[in-house]
Amino acid sequence: MTKPISAFDVLLGDTHVGTLSYSSHNDLTTFLLSAGYTEMANPPTLSLSFRNKSGGFTRNRIRTMVTLPAFFANLLPEPGPLRELIIKRASLKSAHDFAILSLLRNDLPGAVILKPAPGQPEDQDQFSQIAWPNSTINISPPLKFSLAGVQMKFSAALIDKTYSISDSGENGDWIVKLPSSKFEQIPENEFATMKLAKAIGIEIPDIDLLDQREIKGLPEDISRPPGNCYAISRFDRANLSKRIHIEDFAQVFNLQPAAKYLDSSYQNIAAVIWQESGEESLVQFVRRLVFSILIGNLDMHLKNWSLIYKSPSIPSLSPAYDLISTVAYPGVDRKLALSLSKTKRPEKVTLSHIKQMAADAKLPESLVVSVAKTTIKSVREMWNDHRSLYPPNQLAVIEKYMQSLPLLSARTGPL
Repeated sequence: MTKPISAFDVLLGDTHVGTLSYSSHNDLTTFLLSAGYTEMANPPTLSLSFRNKSGGFTRNRIRTMVTLPAFFANLLPEPGPLRELIIKRASLKSAHDFAILSLLRNDLPGAVILKPAPGQPEDQDQFSQIAWPNSTINISPPLKFSLAGVQMKFSAALIDKTYSISDSGENGDWIVKLPSSKFEQIPENEFATMKLAKAIGIEIPDIDLLDQREIKGLPEDISRPPGNCYAISRFDRANLSKRIHIEDFAQVFNLQPAAKYLDSSYQNIAAVIWQESGEESLVQFVRRLVFSILIGNLDMHLKNWSLIYKSPSIPSLSPAYDLISTVAYPGVDRKLALSLSKTKRPEKVTLSHIKQMAADAKLPESLVVSVAKTTIKSVREMWNDHRSLYPPNQLAVIEKYMQSLPLLSARTGPL
């Protein structure tokens, strides 16, 4: 029986950036940036979290027990239907993160690729015959793509106006999200919210709403609630052959996925965006933040904000994704995922909180307040043209929520 690969070279495109290794003896994972990478004059950025105080990149070894280092852990699906399906297909008795990452290594989010390090077993489909610690693997066929998040979704290729999912799920340039048995008509909700976002000037990828029967290659061994699917083009794939690097803010702040609601605020995100990306990205951030509060998209945790590296070393705020009016669903927390100027209650947020965010994050106050006001005005103007996109039973709940917000108060006229 072939031994599993226990060390990988980590690449961004053709650039070797470091080595990730695993020891089953003590369940220790280690990541080290290579000297060649850290000594480059203008290296492509793997993650801002690897920066040192002088602005360069650290060569300190990053060691984690049991789990992966935060940057790599955030490349994997979180606990939920997709992760469970990947584990099921791999017949993993113990879902070790390093084993899952090894399986998905050629089609990870962004531009990260893992290749066996020198001295490792030959790069083959090792998962058909090897055993990881406490696991038995017998894949037929394996799923070899990774998408972050908890919702059931697949990477699909759009070819001749048809969304197609390969047997392995690899090499897609779109993401297709299935309907949920827990949250009714969530594809319609996301489609409507994203359409409204685009109308007020928020950058979004191409999106689609379609009958799941129109999708080729959906696995047969999954729960498929009836209803439409939501599709969104992948901004980390320029086309089927070119990858663009991204990182979410859990990666930026070096936090494990489970900490996506903890220890951070919207001020923290804004400060990084202003410092690293400048005015254009800051405008998009403020517009998206205010819009999300107004529409009830309250689950804006760290993994729902990302940086994109269209230039290998210069990040900008990525296009918007996962915009859903969560207030439409009973039992869902009606607090903001992160704090905004020391509050998580959207019905308490005023322009004073926006000003305080600007002060705390050292942002230009006049620009931030101007964008916030323009966003409020735009939502009010565009709402009537887009409200019919929401399912009727959700619409009434959303509008009741919106009418409770000081940012949309009666002082500026009825909704």
